[in-house]
Amino acid sequence: MAQRYWQLGLTAIVCALSLASLFPIGQRIRLGLDLLGGVELRYLVDVDEGSGLAELERQLTLVNEENKQLLLNRIELIRRSHTEAIAKTLTIVRQRVDRFGLKAVHLRQHGHQQVVVQLAGVDQEAVRQIRALIERQGELALHLVSGAREGARPDSIELPLQGGAQSISVDAKPFVTGDQIAYAYWGKNEQGERMVVVEFDPDGRAALERATRENVGARMAIVLDGVVQNIPKISRPIESGRAVLRGKYTDDQVDSLVAMLQIGSLPARFQLESQDRIGPTLGREAIFAGVIAALAALVLVVLFLLVYSGWLGVVASAALVVITLIVLAFAAAFGTPITLPGMAAMILTLGMAVDAHILLVERIRDERRAGKELGAAIAVAYKRTTRTILDTNLTTLITAMFLIAFGNGAIRGYAILLALGIGATLFSVLVVMPGLTSLIERRTRGPALTKRWLTKRVDFCKAFPKATLLSLLCVAVAGTVFFTRGRRNLDVDLRGGTIFHVRCARAMTRGEVRDLLADQGLFVTGSALQRLGTIGERAAGQVGLDFTVEIPSDHPGEAEAARQAIARALPLDASDPFLRELTVGPLLASEMQHKALYVVLAALLATVLYITVRFEWRFAIAAILTLLHDVVIVLGALAIAGRPINLTMVAAILTIIGYSLNDTIVVFDRIREQLSSAGGAVLSRSVVNDAINGTLSRTLHTSFTTGLVAVTIYLVADGLLQSFAFAILVGVGVGTYSSVFVATPLLLLGRGRAKPAQVPEAGK
Repeated sequence: MAQRYWQLGLTAIVCALSLASLFPIGQRIRLGLDLLGGVELRYLVDVDEGSGLAELERQLTLVNEENKQLLLNRIELIRRSHTEAIAKTLTIVRQRVDRFGLKAVHLRQHGHQQVVVQLAGVDQEAVRQIRALIERQGELALHLVSGAREGARPDSIELPLQGGAQSISVDAKPFVTGDQIAYAYWGKNEQGERMVVVEFDPDGRAALERATRENVGARMAIVLDGVVQNIPKISRPIESGRAVLRGKYTDDQVDSLVAMLQIGSLPARFQLESQDRIGPTLGREAIFAGVIAALAALVLVVLFLLVYSGWLGVVASAALVVITLIVLAFAAAFGTPITLPGMAAMILTLGMAVDAHILLVERIRDERRAGKELGAAIAVAYKRTTRTILDTNLTTLITAMFLIAFGNGAIRGYAILLALGIGATLFSVLVVMPGLTSLIERRTRGPALTKRWLTKRVDFCKAFPKATLLSLLCVAVAGTVFFTRGRRNLDVDLRGGTIFHVRCARAMTRGEVRDLLADQGLFVTGSALQRLGTIGERAAGQVGLDFTVEIPSDHPGEAEAARQAIARALPLDASDPFLRELTVGPLLASEMQHKALYVVLAALLATVLYITVRFEWRFAIAAILTLLHDVVIVLGALAIAGRPINLTMVAAILTIIGYSLNDTIVVFDRIREQLSSAGGAVLSRSVVNDAINGTLSRTLHTSFTTGLVAVTIYLVADGLLQSFAFAILVGVGVGTYSSVFVATPLLLLGRGRAKPAQVPEAGK
């Protein structure tokens, strides 16, 4: 009784706090760029300063053929250095954004010298923060103050003091620069004011000690971005290799300075060219259709739970509501925006929560058929299913934590919401559901709980040889199709392409533009469309003249064909139809794509180790090979259906991995339980058959509810949402099949004794 009360009380407190943190919803819940739209900042990256590239290009027309090749080689070297500088600049800006914690920021290179930054929403404070991070160089230098000592060098320069009221003369050449920073952090002085502490690497430390030893009694200037922060007197040689930046900094300024100094200065300067408002990448029509589909799917899932498990369905429905509240509350508290990949994380979360409920109901039915009273059956069911639920959730959490620690952008946002969802699911399983179940069980006898929809025992092992041949054939076909298509599978997010800024002759909605472009065959391979407007426009405005169309392309021929298709499709302004046409880099640069791949591989390795510890190495190998089977088939299905691979599809594939792993672990856990009950018996076909049959009802019902959500979205939505639902639907089907016909045959290949596990005795 006491346990029931504390569980119910804790549930009520968590729900109340979650609801309180969500209001007002319009201000607390943040949407991502794909759902909300936002602000676009277009920068010119100045890498030509001092290189003389323009002058060299002018001289090409003046020199003879003998010297022309030498000049071309020099120009090529300069251009290559410019490309490297822009790439390094983009990497540093991405690191600054991630380090400072700004969410839903997209950075992409346009053309050779432009960078576009897109920020979800039109919050002016967020725009100010991102502009400060991007436009500030972060160049630190230590100079000796001229005239403050004998023998001052004549080549001095005037620099303004912080505040701008005065200036001071310093030596033109610094004796320590920001390139020699080892790390930076913030601290407090005797007055409690925040300051930034910089520690230098061995070279910087030696230079600092040498300069201060030779100039005791003089002053040095600590300069940041050409402004003198402070001018401490050198009273003794500085051997610590440490410099301190003091000033009346706000907390945000201190955090920003630490991030910039730690990451490094920008090798090129950013010049703001334009600041515009952009519409959501999905479009309001698609968003509305997605919301309707999600609500309809949720209603259908709740109805299924009520029909399937009676009064326990009420408990499960209440648990789903609690999980959703907790996830949204934490997302609001952390400032994590809700994006389409985030919605994928939510679907996986709710799917795992429904799966936990079905596991519980199936176990209660088993115990009731064994003759136990309802209360005893529920108690044993919770004991037996808790371990399985922990295994399925923790294996998914491992991947989520790796993606949070090392991922970027939308993938990190997906992982954060997934981790929050797993935490909420575990809270629901350990606290919410037991409390509500104990409250209701005293008021019902639980009729229909002993009914089972699937009662016939099937010999699955008999079908394993044919299933193995089918799996090998499917993997071969899917892998061949996917890898044959190569980069054509990737859309603008991962591949890059061409962006066209067009102006229509009349005001048009985004939906009208999309339909007209679709008639010309565009948007079949993952194009992106956004409406451009001014910052002063109202967020609800959908009618406009200017739009940007992004087309995946690898060579000029594809870009030209797209340009002609756009001209045929849209009623363009006759005077100036194409305002801008630029080559765009991928939203995830190549080094970030490689990093994402390494992160996923590291997460899978950690999952293997976890399954090895909890089960055996044979179980781990079988689980990972099953995941590879599922992912290859899903990628092949996307390629065959002409669905693009973009960041949303990456989130869908990660969701499928989580679902497939969850399904496989449930079967493995039942196998381990049966082996342990038999004292560590040798794995046999009979044990495998019993385990599959014992979990088959749960597997099919969980697949049905998850598939119900995907089918509803697929039928109601279109475009990117429909592609997302297609991937989930294929993944659910393949994952259900593989947990039975791939994972267990692989396990049988390495027969041996399973590690004994502690299983509650019957009736206890």
